[in-house]
Amino acid sequence: MDMTGKARFYELSPSVSGGDSILTCRLCPNNCRIIDGRTGRCKARIRKGAHLEIPLYGRISSFGIDPVEKKPLYHFMPGTETFSIGFFGCSLSCPFCQNHRISTSYGERDVEASPVILADELVDKAIAAGMKSLAFTYSEPTIHIEYLLEAATIARKQGLKTILVTNGYLQADPSNEILELIDAVNVDLKAHDDELYRRELGGAIEPVRTFITRSVEKGVHTEVTTLIIPGKNDDIEGIRSSARFLSTLDPDIPWHLSAYYPSFLYKTPATPTLSIDKAVAVGREYLHFVYPGNTRADGNTRCPECGSTVIRRQGYTTTVLLDDAGNCPSCGRRIAKIF
Repeated sequence: MDMTGKARFYELSPSVSGGDSILTCRLCPNNCRIIDGRTGRCKARIRKGAHLEIPLYGRISSFGIDPVEKKPLYHFMPGTETFSIGFFGCSLSCPFCQNHRISTSYGERDVEASPVILADELVDKAIAAGMKSLAFTYSEPTIHIEYLLEAATIARKQGLKTILVTNGYLQADPSNEILELIDAVNVDLKAHDDELYRRELGGAIEPVRTFITRSVEKGVHTEVTTLIIPGKNDDIEGIRSSARFLSTLDPDIPWHLSAYYPSFLYKTPATPTLSIDKAVAVGREYLHFVYPGNTRADGNTRCPECGSTVIRRQGYTTTVLLDDAGNCPSCGRRIAKIF
């Protein structure tokens, strides 16, 4: 099925040398200059003459029903499941990517074997499955932003909540548009400064920080995840810097500090549990809700006012002890968003 879509967020400018015009993609900060018949770095958008097209429009690489805690979202609709879908491609080049088979290592056969699902069909499938939310996740969803905008618009009309799991590597206009339609985000803050982003990921940290800031300012439920990698981003002062930044936006932002395990091009040994414990302790100096991820450590939620356990977690089994408004039943302190 040919479902090529028209892309947005690009500009056409005349060539200084008098040759073909210059088409620059303005979706993410990579600002790819794309020649006719070629794709940008993400491989999801191809130039056809004076236009940018999306040959993979609606092409779904993976889908399933997941606990919302797996995204991870701990303070948004806790204890519920979400209809999750993924796409192909990514705007960054993480050598430790845990989903590289759909972000960078996929081939034509993988694409051809994947279904095309129209946006309204997707929403119908989620509702038919009894879900209350739809999650764009697995690989980087925002490089398919036109599809996300269409699906999120339909979902909102149908009363279905939407979740975006993203690297946050977007420019201002697309960021603002998608955040107007999304109910909850989890953003990967992959490093504490620009060095790792530029040296190994092929990106920059400031656009990600800006995306997190916009999300909070727009009232979108925002959680953040950092994969702690030995020798790369596990230094205590760097962790302190990220915690301080997040706390200036909202000290109630849930921050997930997850243990790395060898994947894709990285063969570095897994993150020691002690490193996660130290990082969590530093994060809790600034933020009320900091959680260890990918470990057996305690992931319960406790009220920062009275200390009561308000959400219990054992793996992905969640027991919610909050009242119907998402408040602590002991002292009334606001904890989570529940729908």
